[in-house]
Amino acid sequence: MNTAAVRVEMRLCCKHHKVTVTPDREGTFSVHIATDCDHIREYAKGISSITMEDVTEMKDSKVTSYDSTAMITPTCLVPKAVLYAAWIEIGMISPTLAKQAKENSIIFSADPGD
Repeated sequence: MNTAAVRVEMRLCCKHHKVTVTPDREGTFSVHIATDCDHIREYAKGISSITMEDVTEMKDSKVTSYDSTAMITPTCLVPKAVLYAAWIEIGMISPTLAKQAKENSIIFSADPGD
């Protein structure tokens, strides 16, 4: 079994997370989140096992549902990191491309013309 991992550096709240997604024998995925954030630890308890539908269908996904994410801010990138790791694991994102790209960014700009 392979494992895909994605790191999240949330500089606004000074929190760090490592999301690991591993396929299980039952066709589901095991999710582990190493974090220094109490809110993400609570979030991780609710998504420790996810299905293919959770990874591919946003509408009813446990990863992004209100019930799962109610304790974290809407701006938190950890749920997206879970999806990125899962997509790498299922082949929807190439591991080679992910390594080459290294990161995606959200850049805050003081100048609206930037």
